[in-house]
Amino acid sequence: MAGGEWAVVAGAAIGILGTLGSTWLTHHLNGRKQSRIDKARKDLLKKTLAEAEKTGWMSVETLAHIIGADLDTTRALLIEIDARGSMKTEKEMWSLISRNPLPTDSNAG
Repeated sequence: MAGGEWAVVAGAAIGILGTLGSTWLTHHLNGRKQSRIDKARKDLLKKTLAEAEKTGWMSVETLAHIIGADLDTTRALLIEIDARGSMKTEKEMWSLISRNPLPTDSNAG
């Protein structure tokens, strides 16, 4: 190969590596940002549910509004912080398992 052909190959390789590197860096930085947001949301969910009135149950809609997330994201974060849904209500209510443990076989509900 002549010198000019090697320059084309080298230029193409540099272009490919640059594109892959910038794509990875963008993905990495966006992932870190989302992780910080999710951590802040989980902290807020824990605090909110720990301080919830009387029974400790709150609707998923209210929790989603508090943390500024959609319902599916809110549900996923609730599971991550050891919360559970109610088995007794028509409306979707959530509480920390530490406040409202899962019922035992003898008092299912």
